[in-house]
Amino acid sequence: MAQGVGLLLDTPGLTALDMAGRAPAAGRNFVTAADDSTLFPLLTSTAGVSTAVPFLIYLAANVSLGANLVAAGIPVNRPLYFVGKTTEVTSIDLGMEVNQLVMLGTWSSATFNWVSLENLAPGDRRSLAYAGTYDVLMGYHIWAFLFERSAKHVELHNCTLGLSTLEVEEYLFKATLYKVQPAGFEEQLAVLNANVQAWVVEWLSDKGIAETLIRETTAMSVINSNYTSRPIAAPRLPLPSRINDTTLQTAPGNYLQHLITHVSEKGVVPIGSGAEVVAPTSEMMLLTTNMSFGVDLPPGNSTVESALKQHMKDHILSFPGMSHVMMGIVTPPVTLNMGYSTDFITLPPDAPPRYLTVVNVAALRLAQGPGAFLPGANTQTPD
Repeated sequence: MAQGVGLLLDTPGLTALDMAGRAPAAGRNFVTAADDSTLFPLLTSTAGVSTAVPFLIYLAANVSLGANLVAAGIPVNRPLYFVGKTTEVTSIDLGMEVNQLVMLGTWSSATFNWVSLENLAPGDRRSLAYAGTYDVLMGYHIWAFLFERSAKHVELHNCTLGLSTLEVEEYLFKATLYKVQPAGFEEQLAVLNANVQAWVVEWLSDKGIAETLIRETTAMSVINSNYTSRPIAAPRLPLPSRINDTTLQTAPGNYLQHLITHVSEKGVVPIGSGAEVVAPTSEMMLLTTNMSFGVDLPPGNSTVESALKQHMKDHILSFPGMSHVMMGIVTPPVTLNMGYSTDFITLPPDAPPRYLTVVNVAALRLAQGPGAFLPGANTQTPD
């Protein structure tokens, strides 16, 4: 981790605020504790020093970087290390603000270990100048930090990111898309493959967590960290209105041109309000649970299977010009037991190619076609 770090244990007669305001001696730096009253003066007095010498901040309590900030942000011209407690949640509430830390110097970087980052906002028009082809509408790219996304400036180790449900679903969808590399997504995959070197995610449905074992991109490294829409420590703030800014929605790298529907053991749930998408051309149905149909349909009429069939019927009738994709996540894998069903969905006779695409699922017990038992056809029974 940080090497050659000077240690400030205590100085008689000085408060934590006094210590936070003291600049380190030349060539030295502090390992010091920060709380909500000392973090801002600590950063303003030390982070802007242009040096390769790192500065390590131990977070002794939950803190906020969403208030009392200068409009231009805090300049960071050295490596910063933020370390939280391993025994309990240590949260940084970013307050749905952007560009709090401006990391444009030669040695600018920020590393977080055992920290929860909450209320991560989508980027703004200032973010666009440094975004490259990263989606400014997705808070998981951490737009609280302003830096060139073509070079790695941020590392997360053992962290938790608190996001909106829409952002967690999009994160899980993009991780699946990157891993599976299916046909028909050439434009999105071109961006992902240019920005991402590794991405391994497991969906923990009982906890509502996208557990990220590794995510390596040109901009940041993420190791053993979780992405969730469930509360952590800070009150959840609503997404800012710029989520509907058409300039941001149509910027390079923003490929949220689809509706998202999550199909889990809890039901079929459309994600987001729909206003986040400009002229949606497709619906992505993200499958995170196994299902059975036909003769193997579970008893009762309130099953996820019945809800999915009804949802598909309704959407195909309501959105005739929209394509639909059923995509199973990678881990855990998804199985569809079709139970020899022949009425799963009926496509309109004029449906265009790829009107319905099924990606990354194991389909079992598929029915034979209507001509299977005509004279000269294969007369074996499905079993």
